[in-house]
Amino acid sequence: MKFGFAQEFSYDIKSEGFQSLSEELTLFLADKDYGKDLKELYIGIICVHPDFDQFYKPRRPRYTSEKKRYEKHGVVYELDKTLGYDIILDHTLILKSTQEEHRKITAQEILNSLIVFDKYKAKIKDFDREAFKADLEGFFRERHLLTNWS
Repeated sequence: MKFGFAQEFSYDIKSEGFQSLSEELTLFLADKDYGKDLKELYIGIICVHPDFDQFYKPRRPRYTSEKKRYEKHGVVYELDKTLGYDIILDHTLILKSTQEEHRKITAQEILNSLIVFDKYKAKIKDFDREAFKADLEGFFRERHLLTNWS
């Protein structure tokens, strides 16, 4: 499964923790297959100063069931069986946190966001949601990112 983060941060947020988590998740999920109806997952992470919240609203989740090509800013994208959605991280909390805490907060928010799959049950039928969630939880626990999570 292809995976990636699209990051939108204020200038005052350091992104190293998020970037390393994205790279690790991308490698972890690269050889996984949870079914034929979802091959790519992209999560937008928005963490901006409250003054800019009005400009960075989370986009509606979007599922592309058939191969589709489009161009944006001169870059050609090809999507096929792709789900993309956004999560918002609390700017004040992230600003006060260490890079490792950024990773923990992001891990928890990713797990919380998995309810998005409930909305797409009719479209994403052949996808093992439980195995996907279990794999993510295991991945995060292995890296000690869910120490306060039950």
